[in-house]
Amino acid sequence: MTSSTLNLDGTWLLRNLNGEQQCDFTLPGDVFSALLAAELIPDPYFAENEHLVRWVGETDWEISKSFNVDPHLLEGEHVFLELNRVDTMADVFVNDTLIQSCSNSFTRYRPELKSSLVSGENTIRIVFKRIDKIALERAQSMPYPVPFSAGDNNTVPHMNTVRKTQCHAGWDWGITLMTSGVYESVFIQSVHNQRIDYLTNVQRHSENGVEIEFSTKVFIFQAGEFSLDFSFNGQQKRITRDLEAGEHSIECVFNVEQPKLWWPVGFGDAHLYPVEVSSLDGQSIQQNIGLRELVVDNSRDEIGKRLTILVNGIEIFCKGANWIPSDALISRQTEAKHRGLLEDAVAANMNMIRVWGGGQYEYDHFYDICDELGLLVWQDAMFACSQYPSLDWFLEEVGEELKHQTQRLSHHCGLALWCGDNEVIGSLTWYDESKNDPLKYSVNYDRLNHFIDQSISKYDPQRMFWPSSPCNGPMDFGGWHDDTSGDMHFWNVWHSGESFDAYYSVRPRFCSEFGFQSFSSLPSTKEFLPEGEFNVTAPAMEHHQKNNRGNSIITEMFTRLFRMPSSFEQQLYLSQVQQAMAMGVGIEYWRSTRPVCMGTLYWQLNDNWPVASWSSIEYNGRWKQLHYHVCRSYNPVMVTAYVKDQALQIWGVNDQAQHAEVFCQGGIYDLNGKLLVELPEQSRLEAGEARCLFSLPQSEWLDDVRERFVLVRYQGMCQGKVYEGERLLFLTEPKRVALPAATINHRCVALDDGKIEVQLSSNKPAFYVTLEVDGDTGVFDDNSINLSVGETRNLVFTPRQGISLESFTTQLRIYDLANATMA
Repeated sequence: MTSSTLNLDGTWLLRNLNGEQQCDFTLPGDVFSALLAAELIPDPYFAENEHLVRWVGETDWEISKSFNVDPHLLEGEHVFLELNRVDTMADVFVNDTLIQSCSNSFTRYRPELKSSLVSGENTIRIVFKRIDKIALERAQSMPYPVPFSAGDNNTVPHMNTVRKTQCHAGWDWGITLMTSGVYESVFIQSVHNQRIDYLTNVQRHSENGVEIEFSTKVFIFQAGEFSLDFSFNGQQKRITRDLEAGEHSIECVFNVEQPKLWWPVGFGDAHLYPVEVSSLDGQSIQQNIGLRELVVDNSRDEIGKRLTILVNGIEIFCKGANWIPSDALISRQTEAKHRGLLEDAVAANMNMIRVWGGGQYEYDHFYDICDELGLLVWQDAMFACSQYPSLDWFLEEVGEELKHQTQRLSHHCGLALWCGDNEVIGSLTWYDESKNDPLKYSVNYDRLNHFIDQSISKYDPQRMFWPSSPCNGPMDFGGWHDDTSGDMHFWNVWHSGESFDAYYSVRPRFCSEFGFQSFSSLPSTKEFLPEGEFNVTAPAMEHHQKNNRGNSIITEMFTRLFRMPSSFEQQLYLSQVQQAMAMGVGIEYWRSTRPVCMGTLYWQLNDNWPVASWSSIEYNGRWKQLHYHVCRSYNPVMVTAYVKDQALQIWGVNDQAQHAEVFCQGGIYDLNGKLLVELPEQSRLEAGEARCLFSLPQSEWLDDVRERFVLVRYQGMCQGKVYEGERLLFLTEPKRVALPAATINHRCVALDDGKIEVQLSSNKPAFYVTLEVDGDTGVFDDNSINLSVGETRNLVFTPRQGISLESFTTQLRIYDLANATMA
């Protein structure tokens, strides 16, 4: 007989257990989204409504549904219920029989169901228990306290005792929505004598091509003959085995001559091959896989220990950002939203995304899109910024979680490494308990971390396991701020209040976290602020800042760099200028130190609700100024300018595997736009080279820093591709420069494809010229630019929602640095 499935998605009934609230529930989905759709709660993202909906997470909920079972479904020898992403502590009943108690939102459950089903009408209920009580009960039952990060990073105590997305309890950028629900399809599967599961591969690359060995798990219920059909690269193979009852692995080997290799963004095509494995009863697994050889080099050198990723023998400078869950309302975590954000990352010349350990293992489509786009993935295990238990019951939970997640994800060619946690080893120095008894808590940490390593390596032995971020490497955790080895988190500028020049004080081998906050743009801010609160210190505005010192840090840095902003909207604008300046210094300087540094992943790409944060893309998808600057800072061929070692230095960086020709224009200008010191026009950069192209001693320009600025415009040409960018550098704090009050003229023109062109010119040099429009979250082809006297710059806007020329022209705002501040 053939296998069959019954999908249970669609409309369910949601109610709390005392019956006071009930409404429709769409599965896959979450409780908050259902209540919001039924207008039983206000929008939690608006104003301070977060406080008004907290009760939802402090309530037990039930979802239920009636469904019909065809007699054919019951003909299978075994019938299973497939449960994925059940959040979190939940009991599942079918026809009032308890069939599964869930306790880990990262684990798949497959309870046997046949004895509980009847032909015709059946019922299913899932009862979700409130997490805060269970977390407290678990913490109180521990033989020793397990400290967690309270305050900014967690508003619900003891979240570290439950296997649930940690940032559901809030973070220093995140709202607290202690949601529950089921976030993937629920279905019933009927099989006869076998079930196939997972499809992994091991690749062996040589001069003769690639040998790829596929392996799939087979569960046999009765001993006998079993066949699997494999289809790959135009070839079909049938594997037949006599198998005893139990779990088996079935392997099939293919050879590919002259393979089309998979490459990260910027190094070649991200070519994918379809593969399918199917059983004779109709079960099948389909994937698209890339052929590539990936090595993580953590070897010693004269400085310390590298962290360099090589793909197909080429060293890759990893350029990217950290990813957090895309929405606190889980129902809004759609494939379309994820594709948009990942495509925006690629548009900014990124080649890596780090899936951060306080969030979630992402959906299958997320990793499929990364493979398709050529994005490498740094994958954290889901542990962050707290200590965690290492008791047997907790390890059992974690073991089942990693057994599933590792086998689910290991086939993805973009998956570069597994990391054991985010800052958990570092957090040993945060708490009184661990500081007073370091041996006990070090042993506790080591037991869990070693178990994570073993669990992942058992099912994905071909990938590097990186113990923690940051650390120096396997069995070598090093110092928290050690820039000689492994990866580093550099937060001195934001958390410690050091100047942007602090980025020049370190040369990390790989910086996997660093960041600086900004406010959202005015159009985005309008979406969550009520009338009368358009002020940074207004209650609703402060509520949308989750870092305890965030607004103070942003404002204090204003006083160091700028004259004070002239209005609320200029304060928002200026915060984004400041953020772009900070990140530009770090990214571009560290890129110029290659091959010492071989990766920068800034914090953070995206937001999960509208908030002041470190993101480069606002919650609604609108690009901050930072994202436009990152496009230039991450250019495969890039030119940067900075002052170091008492000299103005112009550096060229070529990340490509071929040489590049670089053409520069500009140099040092006065405030009237007159070029005083001109740069060399043309240079050649070898493959993978970073080199100083020009240096001018400080003694030759120091006396006139208030009347000078540096502007470099460049074209990098490599393999027929042209990379353009610009770099602005003030030689002192902008507040000390008598910035000319420029008059910026503009003209808007509708293009045939629905896009709109804005033609810009200025009578004086204008800096950080930024366009924004209320009616659409679309993207300009460039923004936050610098205008020279007498030039016309044409910026093209690609709408997302659709906007008329008239509406665009009416709602367009143009900012620049001089006009943003008080005289």
